[in-house]
Amino acid sequence: MEKLHQRKIVGCHGKNIMYKFAAASTNEPIVFGSSRPGYVEAQVKEWIDFMQQQGIERVCCLLTKYSQKNWAQSS
Repeated sequence: MEKLHQRKIVGCHGKNIMYKFAAASTNEPIVFGSSRPGYVEAQVKEWIDFMQQQGIERVCCLLTKYSQKNWAQSS
């Protein structure tokens, strides 16, 4: 658990500012927040890559039914 306290943003090239990636509070080792990726598949992939570089393993995404259609997978 101590390792999480020392989480360092890696490989971000300034994207931590773009994604607003940060811990929920200064003493929070588990919960982080971020802005959403863009709607284009390449932007979503870039966002996923960034999160994986930060060691993020799970994402909880809160979307309205209306918003969900923007990220729907094509058949």
